[in-house]
Amino acid sequence: MQSIPQVKPIKQAFDPSNRVALVTGGSGGIGLSITLGLQSDGARVDSGARRNDKLSVGYETGVHCT
Repeated sequence: MQSIPQVKPIKQAFDPSNRVALVTGGSGGIGLSITLGLQSDGARVDSGARRNDKLSVGYETGVHCT
């Protein structure tokens, strides 16, 4: 049986502080979680979505959405 590899926190994999990240689909679900994680680790995050109503969720959480 294969073992499941352990996932490292973002800061252990690389340091996102003072970098810019673009996350597509960042207004909900996994994309929003990734966006918030990068943002909390010091990255400037821009997020995109196809629907305007989804972008409002990103604005409410403090994410810059386009």
